[in-house]
Amino acid sequence: MGKEQSKPLSSSSGGPPTTAAGTGGISRSQNATVPSGSATSLVLSYRQLSSLALGDVPLIQPHLITEVDISHNQLRDVSALQQLTKLRILDVSHNKLCDINLAAFVDLRQLDVSYNCLRTISSSIGVCTKLADLTAHHNQLEHL
Repeated sequence: MGKEQSKPLSSSSGGPPTTAAGTGGISRSQNATVPSGSATSLVLSYRQLSSLALGDVPLIQPHLITEVDISHNQLRDVSALQQLTKLRILDVSHNKLCDINLAAFVDLRQLDVSYNCLRTISSSIGVCTKLADLTAHHNQLEHL
Protein backbone atom coordinates (compact mmCIF):
# COMPACT_ATOMS: atom_id res chain seq x y z
CA MET A 1 0.00 0.00 0.00
CA GLY A 2 1.46 3.49 0.19
CA LYS A 3 4.22 4.76 2.42
CA GLU A 4 1.84 7.12 4.19
CA GLN A 5 1.66 7.40 7.96
CA SER A 6 -0.97 5.11 9.43
CA LYS A 7 -3.11 5.48 12.48
CA PRO A 8 -4.72 2.57 14.29
CA LEU A 9 -8.45 2.06 14.24
CA SER A 10 -9.65 1.34 17.73
CA SER A 11 -12.86 0.90 19.63
CA SER A 12 -14.33 4.21 20.71
CA SER A 13 -16.61 2.54 23.23
CA GLY A 14 -13.84 2.13 25.78
CA GLY A 15 -15.13 -1.38 26.46
CA PRO A 16 -13.32 -4.65 25.98
CA PRO A 17 -12.27 -5.51 22.44
CA THR A 18 -14.62 -7.69 20.44
CA THR A 19 -13.54 -10.35 17.98
CA ALA A 20 -15.18 -11.55 14.77
CA ALA A 21 -16.63 -15.03 14.78
CA GLY A 22 -14.07 -17.74 14.24
CA THR A 23 -10.61 -18.30 15.56
CA GLY A 24 -8.20 -15.67 14.39
CA GLY A 25 -10.92 -13.22 13.32
CA ILE A 26 -10.55 -9.47 13.16
CA SER A 27 -10.32 -7.92 16.58
CA ARG A 28 -10.71 -4.27 17.41
CA SER A 29 -7.64 -4.64 19.57
CA GLN A 30 -5.58 -5.74 16.56
CA ASN A 31 -5.21 -2.15 15.32
CA ALA A 32 -6.40 -2.19 11.74
CA THR A 33 -4.88 0.86 10.09
CA VAL A 34 -5.90 3.53 7.62
CA PRO A 35 -3.58 6.22 6.27
CA SER A 36 -3.72 9.55 8.18
CA GLY A 37 -6.32 11.97 6.89
CA SER A 38 -7.95 9.29 4.78
CA ALA A 39 -10.48 6.55 5.29
CA THR A 40 -10.01 4.96 1.88
CA SER A 41 -7.44 2.27 2.76
CA LEU A 42 -7.69 -0.72 5.07
CA VAL A 43 -4.57 -2.60 6.18
CA LEU A 44 -4.98 -5.90 8.04
CA SER A 45 -1.76 -7.61 6.97
CA TYR A 46 0.32 -9.86 9.25
CA ARG A 47 -2.56 -10.40 11.73
CA GLN A 48 -2.79 -14.20 11.54
CA LEU A 49 -6.45 -13.80 10.57
CA SER A 50 -8.36 -16.92 9.59
CA SER A 51 -11.71 -15.19 9.12
CA LEU A 52 -12.85 -11.81 7.94
CA ALA A 53 -15.94 -9.80 8.97
CA LEU A 54 -15.62 -6.12 8.16
CA GLY A 55 -18.53 -5.21 10.45
CA ASP A 56 -16.14 -5.77 13.36
CA VAL A 57 -13.70 -3.10 12.14
CA PRO A 58 -14.79 0.29 13.49
CA LEU A 59 -14.88 3.39 11.29
CA ILE A 60 -15.18 1.41 8.06
CA GLN A 61 -17.46 2.94 5.46
CA PRO A 62 -17.48 0.33 2.69
CA HIS A 63 -18.40 2.78 -0.07
CA LEU A 64 -15.20 4.80 0.61
CA ILE A 65 -12.62 2.00 0.72
CA THR A 66 -10.47 1.87 -2.43
CA GLU A 67 -7.42 -0.05 -1.15
CA VAL A 68 -7.25 -3.22 0.96
CA ASP A 69 -4.17 -5.11 2.14
CA ILE A 70 -5.04 -8.35 3.93
CA SER A 71 -1.85 -10.12 2.93
CA HIS A 72 0.14 -12.53 5.08
CA ASN A 73 -2.77 -14.08 6.98
CA GLN A 74 -4.46 -17.49 7.04
CA LEU A 75 -7.61 -16.53 5.11
CA ARG A 76 -9.47 -19.13 3.04
CA ASP A 77 -12.43 -16.89 2.22
CA VAL A 78 -12.56 -13.18 1.48
CA SER A 79 -16.21 -12.93 0.43
CA ALA A 80 -16.72 -10.25 3.11
CA LEU A 81 -14.88 -7.90 0.73
CA GLN A 82 -17.75 -8.04 -1.80
CA GLN A 83 -19.33 -5.01 -0.10
CA LEU A 84 -16.26 -2.91 -1.03
CA THR A 85 -17.43 -2.08 -4.53
CA LYS A 86 -15.02 0.86 -4.99
CA LEU A 87 -11.83 -1.20 -4.60
CA ARG A 88 -9.00 -0.21 -6.91
CA ILE A 89 -6.14 -2.05 -5.16
CA LEU A 90 -6.48 -5.44 -3.48
CA ASP A 91 -3.65 -7.44 -1.92
CA VAL A 92 -4.69 -10.89 -0.70
CA SER A 93 -1.27 -12.47 -1.18
CA HIS A 94 0.18 -14.99 1.24
CA ASN A 95 -3.12 -16.51 2.39
CA LYS A 96 -4.82 -19.87 1.82
CA LEU A 97 -7.26 -18.88 -0.90
CA CYS A 98 -8.36 -21.57 -3.33
CA ASP A 99 -10.94 -19.33 -5.01
CA ILE A 100 -11.74 -15.63 -5.16
CA ASN A 101 -14.84 -13.96 -6.55
CA LEU A 102 -14.03 -10.63 -8.19
CA ALA A 103 -17.51 -9.82 -9.54
CA ALA A 104 -18.04 -6.78 -7.28
CA PHE A 105 -14.76 -5.09 -8.17
CA VAL A 106 -15.42 -3.34 -11.47
CA ASP A 107 -12.96 -0.53 -10.60
CA LEU A 108 -10.10 -2.88 -9.63
CA ARG A 109 -6.77 -1.79 -11.14
CA GLN A 110 -4.23 -3.79 -9.14
CA LEU A 111 -4.66 -7.32 -7.75
CA ASP A 112 -2.11 -9.47 -5.92
CA VAL A 113 -3.23 -13.07 -5.32
CA SER A 114 0.28 -14.53 -5.16
CA TYR A 115 1.22 -17.24 -2.66
CA ASN A 116 -2.22 -18.84 -2.35
CA CYS A 117 -3.59 -22.16 -3.59
CA LEU A 118 -5.50 -20.91 -6.63
CA ARG A 119 -5.88 -23.44 -9.46
CA THR A 120 -7.59 -20.96 -11.77
CA ILE A 121 -8.44 -17.29 -11.88
CA SER A 122 -12.22 -16.97 -11.59
CA SER A 123 -14.10 -16.00 -14.73
CA SER A 124 -15.46 -13.12 -12.63
CA ILE A 125 -12.18 -11.34 -13.44
CA GLY A 126 -13.89 -10.42 -16.72
CA VAL A 127 -15.74 -7.58 -14.95
CA CYS A 128 -12.39 -6.05 -13.94
CA THR A 129 -11.93 -4.21 -17.22
CA LYS A 130 -9.66 -1.60 -15.59
CA LEU A 131 -7.27 -4.21 -14.18
CA ALA A 132 -3.74 -3.26 -15.24
CA ASP A 133 -1.61 -5.23 -12.76
CA LEU A 134 -2.26 -8.86 -11.85
CA THR A 135 0.26 -10.70 -9.68
CA ALA A 136 -0.55 -14.40 -9.35
CA HIS A 137 2.75 -16.26 -9.00
CA HIS A 138 3.28 -19.11 -6.54
CA ASN A 139 -0.17 -20.64 -6.96
CA GLN A 140 -1.23 -23.91 -8.51
CA LEU A 141 -2.63 -22.31 -11.65
CA GLU A 142 -3.62 -24.73 -14.39
CA HIS A 143 -4.99 -22.04 -16.71
CA LEU A 144 -6.07 -18.39 -16.75
